[in-house]
Amino acid sequence: MASQTNTVSFPLSKRLSRPFFDYYTGSESISFLFDTGANIPVWCSGADLLLSAYPDAQTTPFEHEIHGFGKEPESGQMFLIPVFELKSADSAYRLHNLHVVVLDRPEIGCDFLICPGMFEKSDYLVTNRSGKYISFTSDKEDYYFTPVRNDDGSFKRFVVWDQVSSS
Repeated sequence: MASQTNTVSFPLSKRLSRPFFDYYTGSESISFLFDTGANIPVWCSGADLLLSAYPDAQTTPFEHEIHGFGKEPESGQMFLIPVFELKSADSAYRLHNLHVVVLDRPEIGCDFLICPGMFEKSDYLVTNRSGKYISFTSDKEDYYFTPVRNDDGSFKRFVVWDQVSSS
């Protein structure tokens, strides 16, 4: 039996040449930047908007240091989004237990900076010539996010599973 292909696609914003797209969560219109240089998802618009867009989100006892937003690193609170979902047409892509670092940095220009690792079980495509859009194609709709921590509890990296991890 052949596996079913699941694709979600979004038109890119015309405001910049970087891959920005807008998405309505059901309660908020959120601007996303797909940042190929990022290794962790970062919510850039503060905890209030995060909790409005994802009311089930929860703080965790962890902070994480972010590099790349300026000369000095900065720390942000780690939040857990129980179900992060992107839907388009008849398809969806869901990450369960997504951990994100929250900063209050509206000057970044997007609400949510998403990274390739969130889609490690998918193919992603950014198209500029035949229409400006971004798409994510996977074999399933549901994936599970597991953070891997250092001995001191700080965030090291994360793993995306196609089934619930037993650890």
